[in-house]
Amino acid sequence: MKSENFIYDIRVFSKVLDSFIGRYYSKENKPFAPNPLLSTIDQVSAENRLFTPYMQLYALSSLTSSLLSVSSIKHLVTQIEDAYSTSIDELFKTNSNKKVAIIMAGNIPAVGFADLFVTLCCGYRVYVKLSSKDSILIPFLYKLLESSVAQFKDKVTFFKDDFSEEINPIFYKEVSSLIFSGSDTTKKIIEKKFENIPILARGSRFSYGVVNKDFPKLPKKERLEILESLTLDTFLYYGLGCRSISYLFLPQEFDIDEFIEVANNKFGKTFKDTQPYFNSYLRSKALSLICGEKSKFIDGEFFLLKKTEEIFPPLGTIYYSLYSSNDEINEFNRLHKEQIQKKYTNFGKGQMPTITDWQDGISTVTFLAKNRK
Repeated sequence: MKSENFIYDIRVFSKVLDSFIGRYYSKENKPFAPNPLLSTIDQVSAENRLFTPYMQLYALSSLTSSLLSVSSIKHLVTQIEDAYSTSIDELFKTNSNKKVAIIMAGNIPAVGFADLFVTLCCGYRVYVKLSSKDSILIPFLYKLLESSVAQFKDKVTFFKDDFSEEINPIFYKEVSSLIFSGSDTTKKIIEKKFENIPILARGSRFSYGVVNKDFPKLPKKERLEILESLTLDTFLYYGLGCRSISYLFLPQEFDIDEFIEVANNKFGKTFKDTQPYFNSYLRSKALSLICGEKSKFIDGEFFLLKKTEEIFPPLGTIYYSLYSSNDEINEFNRLHKEQIQKKYTNFGKGQMPTITDWQDGISTVTFLAKNRK
């Protein structure tokens, strides 16, 4: 198998998924050409109310347009062949019976797909512990993937329960390495529980955005375009996920009311209609009022803007600072360097990473190659 043929097969998968997305919008589901995405999205939304159809479709579209773009996949294949010093074809023979375990997060739709896909591309069999918040979309994508890429067929075993006595021996005795994504608290538990297995453990991270000091002087039309892109990077997936902007550095003359208006026009109705999110916003607002912090936050009608030096805000809250000098931003970056996923100065593409834009900056390919047996 040449790498060109491998890339072609992956692009077939991407195009099929793209066609399902397009047909979802048109609600086309003809008997001779059924669209399984129609029922899948409904099932996922029922499982997790934060995974609305809009959020799922955005995540899936990001897969096809960015994560699985031709340039992204070519770059991945090059990295894999360099890391293992062999061709993709030989790698599938070498690693065909080796197993890697992945414990997936469930904060945004299909967030674990990238690690699963990369591990499959390295030729391994994969045991996947699904998040209870995202147990439908990943198996759906894999079923579609294995029908397009023959080398991936019957390579994945999914687990939905917690680590029962039945699952533990599999992880201890059969896998060569483990990939984990989740909170810092769970990360410590996993590292202790599976201390004899090489682990790539990704914990809590956050991203922040810096609005340029010249922004208030820009023409209104240009400001509104930038703000719409900023709200996308801030509120997409309800602000969950390490790539979402949860902290903002704003220039002193920044018009917060203008930002609130744009945010409400873009996401207000959707967020107010999403009960788990809106309840979290209301709880945070009530708690701040009870604690006498009314002067410390601005009410955005479906989110709070809170001026603080803290990081990791609760759902429904964005932290911010007004800055005068880049020195303040540099100091913030220095203090939180190990917890920062991304710093954004240009907005709108935060949730569209390529396959090799690694979470935490740690290459899955390098980890797997280093810990092969």
